[in-house]
Amino acid sequence: MSRAQAHTLKPVITATQARPWRLRDAVVCIDPGHGGLDPGAIGHHGTYEKNVVLDIAHRLRRLVEAETGMQPIMTRSGDEYVTLEKRVFYAQKNRADLFVAIHADASPYSEPHGSSVYVFTRHGASSESAHVLAESQNRLDRTVGLGGQGHSLLSETLFDLESHAVLAESLIFGKHVMDNITHVDKYRYSGVQRAAFVVLAAPSFPSTLVETAFISNPEQERMLRSPAFRQRMAESLLAGIKGYFREHAPPGTLLAARSDALQSMHTHT
Repeated sequence: MSRAQAHTLKPVITATQARPWRLRDAVVCIDPGHGGLDPGAIGHHGTYEKNVVLDIAHRLRRLVEAETGMQPIMTRSGDEYVTLEKRVFYAQKNRADLFVAIHADASPYSEPHGSSVYVFTRHGASSESAHVLAESQNRLDRTVGLGGQGHSLLSETLFDLESHAVLAESLIFGKHVMDNITHVDKYRYSGVQRAAFVVLAAPSFPSTLVETAFISNPEQERMLRSPAFRQRMAESLLAGIKGYFREHAPPGTLLAARSDALQSMHTHT
């Protein structure tokens, strides 16, 4: 080919380049609680909450990765402590569409058992136990020496006008998660619980915190040590995420385009 001929060739335009815009994946932020200096609750047989929830989080990450149209991110991928605000800011920076914090519950007594799901509220907690749990979680940064005297998220971002809609969406998301984890473990309450968790305080995306089981209950600690239970819990969390996205796919995502296409098909049949 001569140099003159080469100059006359038109550049090849791929299908991707030809599109004026590109559908994005829905971003799911997975937040394994505790880590590093903060072990979380410790079971009677020496099981650390931070290790259990990290394993469940990685299992959920792999499941989300296998889903077309979804992209997982994690606030921590190893044994390190990340402050509560940094977890939220990381999710915001990466434009998360959903946020799920994974924990294991604990009690001074060995009898309590079951799973539970929490969302943020600016007002009173749904129960005294929900209030106590949120207070203990919110103190973690100060406990490990990485936090100040207060959380700016609670004082600055919570009164964003967007948060009204996001709080309602969080309840819907939490209900989807609750409905699915009941197939894995007995649910402790009659519905989604509400309290002022700092880690759920982002005004830009629905968030929920899941207490998978009571690590302080010897029988439930054995469950939490089981790879099979952890996998089932991760699968139930994925089912809750997928259930929410089926009804509330984020705009501009492949999931939303699929949802619109299905609705169009049903309309014309």
